[in-house]
Amino acid sequence: MPVTAGYFVGVAGVGLDAADYAADDAATAKKRGVFGYDRATRKEDVKDGLDQTIVLLMTPSDRPTPWLAGGGSTVRGVADADEDTNPLEPFVCTTYPSRSDKKSPFDGKRGTLAVMGDGKVRFIPSDMPAATFRALCTIDGGDKVEKLDALAPVIQDDSERELKGGGQGLPPGQDKPKEQPKEKPKQEASNNKGKLEGTKWTSDAAKVKDLTGKEVELPAGVVVVEFKADMKFIQTAPGLSGKQEATTGTYSIGGADDVSVEVSSGPLKGQKATLKVVVKDNKMTLSGPIGDPLTFSKAS
Repeated sequence: MPVTAGYFVGVAGVGLDAADYAADDAATAKKRGVFGYDRATRKEDVKDGLDQTIVLLMTPSDRPTPWLAGGGSTVRGVADADEDTNPLEPFVCTTYPSRSDKKSPFDGKRGTLAVMGDGKVRFIPSDMPAATFRALCTIDGGDKVEKLDALAPVIQDDSERELKGGGQGLPPGQDKPKEQPKEKPKQEASNNKGKLEGTKWTSDAAKVKDLTGKEVELPAGVVVVEFKADMKFIQTAPGLSGKQEATTGTYSIGGADDVSVEVSSGPLKGQKATLKVVVKDNKMTLSGPIGDPLTFSKAS
């Protein structure tokens, strides 16, 4: 299926080569983060506290980081003091999500989002002191950050916000509206039922972006997708090495143009996605979650 870009990276610790730090290296023990190429982190290893440790950081969308590429696309260290005086700059990519009902000193500020070890999502402002940011990127740095909420506010889930008002003068127990049963959304009729099962398609020539964001020519027939009658699919396409690689799995036809796939083997093993598939006569247009759509011709 089409390769997608990821906009969160796992934090390896302090140092641009932190992902290479060994788990038993005393020299880098205070600089290690949650992730590494050849080490695993357990909850008990996070001595600084899960609430004090960044697990994932959001990255700018203009710098392609497809998870399939590995390396710095999935795990990244933050610059140490002798590498960059502003280790936060490469991650600045968003503005604080302000609320109309509540003013905040962070309104209008630029920064990034961090998923912490305790599951909370925090806004990391671009002007956070470098030493503080580095302290949050280690699991056992021995440098607890005081008054963290004032430095990096928690982003509250909209579903947890309480709507207040009304109810004055009502008898006890009647000041809350009764929950109305939710109607199940009606499933749209499928546009693809009977058009995909048992068909095989070859890609038309196109211009697409590679993993670096560079536009390249895609020759006709280089991508082949077969939707088998038993609801299994097989796709062959160029892999990272340039050689053809096979991806297999199952598919199900949803409402409208939706086709859901679950990959069982190949480079994207374990991934699930909903594709937009439009079939008209002997032509098919296939769009993934991210990326330009591809057109295919029906194989004879």
